[in-house]
Amino acid sequence: MTTPEPGHNRYVRGVEALVPAVDPLTPRQVAALLRASAGAVRAELEALPRQLAAWHPRPGEWCALQVLGHLIESERRAFAERIERLLREDRPRLETWDQEATAESRNDCDRDPTELLEEFVEAREASIGMVAGLQPGQLQREGEHPLVGRLSVAELLHGWVHHDREHLKQLFSIVQAAVERHLGNARL
Repeated sequence: MTTPEPGHNRYVRGVEALVPAVDPLTPRQVAALLRASAGAVRAELEALPRQLAAWHPRPGEWCALQVLGHLIESERRAFAERIERLLREDRPRLETWDQEATAESRNDCDRDPTELLEEFVEAREASIGMVAGLQPGQLQREGEHPLVGRLSVAELLHGWVHHDREHLKQLFSIVQAAVERHLGNARL
């Protein structure tokens, strides 16, 4: 077991208990990461043939267009809207939403990928502006979520960055699954 450097007293929990934690992200850093992930989503979706964008790797799993629709809804319902409520109300009770029912009602598999991307980029640009304008004193504002309890602006910002990357991995996995059957001898 190694001894941490002097002055490092912040550690993450779990298996990496001896790995020094990084500092929390600032709103400007979060805004930059949101912009970067939006660029990656856009690049991936613009490169996908229409057939692949609407392809489901397994029955019941989302296609790339549904992932994009989920990112749009999450942008509004899970992140931007919640942060805005935390800023204007004192300890509001935050709401949940049925992600599967919302995905089904959006019918994104049959929508035009270009229109979906425009909807996402428009929502994301507004969110980036809001996030970049947050002040340090606003980060600790809190509300009550019915499933997780207390939730702060700072926690939502970090959750947003994490959420984006989870769904980027999902988009990449969909494409990997689609091309896997065509690997032939290139399968390593």
